[in-house]
Amino acid sequence: MRIIHTADLHLGVSSFPGIDPHTGLKARWIDHINAFRQVVDFAVQNDVDFFIMAGDIFHRTNPTPDLYKLLGAELKRLVDARIHVIMIPGNHDRPKTLKRATPLDTFSVFDHDYIHMSKNPATLNLTGKSGEKATFILFPFVHQIFFVEKLKEKLSPDELEKLNEEQEREAYVDSINKTIKKKLLEKAEDSKFTFLVAHLTVSGAKFGAERRFIYYHEWSILPYQLAEPGIDYIALGHIHKHQEVASPNGIPIVYSGSLERVDFSESKEDKGFILIETHEKDLSWEFIKVRTRPMTELLYDVKDLGQDLERINNDLRKRNLRNALVKIILRGESSIINKIDTRNFEKFLEGVFYCRFGRIFTDQNDSSAKFGSQEFSQDLTPDKALKKYLEKEKMPKELREKLLKLGLEIIQEVIGGIL
Repeated sequence: MRIIHTADLHLGVSSFPGIDPHTGLKARWIDHINAFRQVVDFAVQNDVDFFIMAGDIFHRTNPTPDLYKLLGAELKRLVDARIHVIMIPGNHDRPKTLKRATPLDTFSVFDHDYIHMSKNPATLNLTGKSGEKATFILFPFVHQIFFVEKLKEKLSPDELEKLNEEQEREAYVDSINKTIKKKLLEKAEDSKFTFLVAHLTVSGAKFGAERRFIYYHEWSILPYQLAEPGIDYIALGHIHKHQEVASPNGIPIVYSGSLERVDFSESKEDKGFILIETHEKDLSWEFIKVRTRPMTELLYDVKDLGQDLERINNDLRKRNLRNALVKIILRGESSIINKIDTRNFEKFLEGVFYCRFGRIFTDQNDSSAKFGSQEFSQDLTPDKALKKYLEKEKMPKELREKLLKLGLEIIQEVIGGIL
């Protein structure tokens, strides 16, 4: 039996400008669907039984008809090949209003044997085209604010007054563990392998670009609280960097990672998907790379305008940057860096898909001013801006912490559902 594990397609993300001349759509939309199409090609050509999509399939909760069409065409290819598609919503697919539909609900309304989506914890017992049976325990992303509000409804006024964030976190994690145990009881007796599919943060995982889109302190769950006996593989989404998290009992806890790079913080990461193969008594898995648009980040130290600019030009001349996303950072004293006209580099950047310049000033001690305004404005997220503002204001520590907590909750509620 063969299973593909993928996640974090983020279809619709557009961090960089550019229009695809063949479709008239945003070029980065096409880059993301092209990466996904390679995974679908592999699945169809290699007799895959199940195709896991572990959340953040769309980048926003209100994707355009074009995005539905792009994804729908690829899902149809999987269905036509009799491959079961298992989908759960991630934080980007999940509206902040509890009863609103997710964009994935569009696919679940069809009575189809091969499309499986749930926005609530669920257990699926399915038979692949190989004839083998497998169980999939689905645990979609749950916004913490929903959980906390439900928790508060069960408490007395005295308990509410004593409730703190650590108690909220412990209750949240305990609820996840209990739900997994409960769903394991629904496993079919003749199911040979069990897969947990979830979109969440596991302690010990290394974050990537997704940290930019998290505007609150996100609770994490410990590996042993997921790796329950009876589970054979844990297929995770949410963190863009492919990695295996250390497991206490040998059960693979794996983030497939995103299929395309979202920003330059992922420029050095390989992108791809996981192929899982079951054997008589166990399973094995491997990471398979996909082709993506080249992304390069270049850092140049500048001390002498004449010599160093010539060195930079020579280096750019030697590089193959055609169709690439490029970020060039110039580092040095502000009196020197501010004299550089970046237009002088244009002839060495012909054919580049997109180029961004950043500046780091080494002679300014204030960390808030180290980056030039262009770079600083793009990297400063709302949560960081709030923290910087509160740090500069004179107020008691207790008040600052309270304002920060309330502010992050507002940012999560208002902005989290938009990005």
